[in-house]
Amino acid sequence: MALKSYSMQQASQTARIGTAHVVNYLHTQRTTVAVVNVEDDETYRTQDIDLIWKREFNGVCKNVCVEVKVDTYFHTGNYFFETFSNVEKNTPGCFLYSQADYFFYYFLNAELHLIELQPVRAWFKDNIDRFAAKRTRTPVGQGFYHTEGRLVNCHELKKALPKHVNIIPFSDNWLPTTNTA
Repeated sequence: MALKSYSMQQASQTARIGTAHVVNYLHTQRTTVAVVNVEDDETYRTQDIDLIWKREFNGVCKNVCVEVKVDTYFHTGNYFFETFSNVEKNTPGCFLYSQADYFFYYFLNAELHLIELQPVRAWFKDNIDRFAAKRTRTPVGQGFYHTEGRLVNCHELKKALPKHVNIIPFSDNWLPTTNTA
């Protein structure tokens, strides 16, 4: 079976579009004070954090760190939890090292899964051998590198940890608005 191959440009474009949808979703939440995109901030990049979601509860403002994963394979019913971002360099995957509070797994134009990272990561590590390992290939220069992850059934995770996974159906409100003036 051939490995799926993604160009860095394709992956970056899909991620940017999906992250913009997630930001728009967060702005629809009544507790949202602000959303700060920190994808290009090296300090947050090394922690694998994409967004700072400033929320207010009972007059108290709290910063919630979010990692966004955008996926176009909703039809599979699986998450791809990255265990190695670069197999050849033995670089750990974002699901294992992100310091975010939440892992927002967004199936583009379908569903947003709000995953509380710490309890789900602990469950994943305890059950990792149950999930099929898959690789993708990303071309760089004259060569390529492999990313590896495990396929975790969405419904199985939600059933195992219902308090730590919240599924939000896609809404057109998440799409960018266009000015027709």
